[in-house]
Amino acid sequence: TKMFTAGFIPGFMLGGGLCLYNYFVSKKRGYRGNTVTMTRKEKINTFKGAIPAILMPVIVLGGIYSGIFTATEAGAVSCVYALIVAVFIYKTLTWKEVLRIIRDSAVACSVILFIMGTSTVFSWLFTVSGISGWLVSSVTGAGLGYYPILLIITVILLIFGFFLEGIATVSMLLPLFIPIAQAVGIDLLHLGMIVTMTNVMGCMTPPVANNIFAASTFTGLPMGRISRGELPYLGCFFVVLLIVVFCPGLIT
Repeated sequence: TKMFTAGFIPGFMLGGGLCLYNYFVSKKRGYRGNTVTMTRKEKINTFKGAIPAILMPVIVLGGIYSGIFTATEAGAVSCVYALIVAVFIYKTLTWKEVLRIIRDSAVACSVILFIMGTSTVFSWLFTVSGISGWLVSSVTGAGLGYYPILLIITVILLIFGFFLEGIATVSMLLPLFIPIAQAVGIDLLHLGMIVTMTNVMGCMTPPVANNIFAASTFTGLPMGRISRGELPYLGCFFVVLLIVVFCPGLIT
C-alpha cells in the first residue's frame, strides 16, 4: 500500500509530461478528435451506461485506502468485478470467451512462474556463495555516497531491463541491492519506486520489449517504426526517473 501511495507524485509527473508531448505533437501534425456531436439526452444516457465501468477504480482505490484489501488483492477484486460487468451487465463476453481468457491467462502466468523460479535459484546462489556479502562490503568500503550508489543501481537496472523480463530482474537483483541500500541508508520505498520505473522502461526498450511487441501485434506496424516513434516518450520517462532518483522526498 505504501508503494502504491508513493507512486502518485511520479505518476502525475509522468502522465503530465506524456500529455504535454502529445499535445504538441497533435498540434504540429494536425490531429483532430472525434467530431461527432451528441445531444444532452445522449450524453446523459452514455454516462449512465458508463457508470459500471467508472465504478471499478472507485472500488479498487476505496478498498485499498480503507484497508479492506491490499494493492495486490485489488487486482483479483478488479478481475472479478470486470468479469461480472462484462458478462452480466454489458454482455460483451460469453462464457466460452471467459474460458478462453482463463486458459490464456494460465499460460501467461506459467511463463512468469518459470522465470521467477529460475531467478530464485540465482538469488539463492548469490546468497550462499557469499557474493551478496562481498558486494555489500565492496560498495560500502569504496566510500561512495548516497546518490552515486543510487545512480549505479539505476544504471544496472536499466541495462538488465534491455534483456530480462521485469519480474526476473526484480527476483535476481533486489536480493543484492537491498543490503547495499540499507547499508548506506537508502529508503527501501525510494529504491522500490526506482525499480518500478526502470522495469517499465525495460518494457519499452528492445530486444525484450513487451510493450513494443504488444503494440506491433495490435497495430500491425513494424517494431522498428514503433521503437523510433516512442523515443520522445522514453525521454519523458528518463527525465522523471532522474527527478525520482535525486528527489527522494517526492516518494517518502
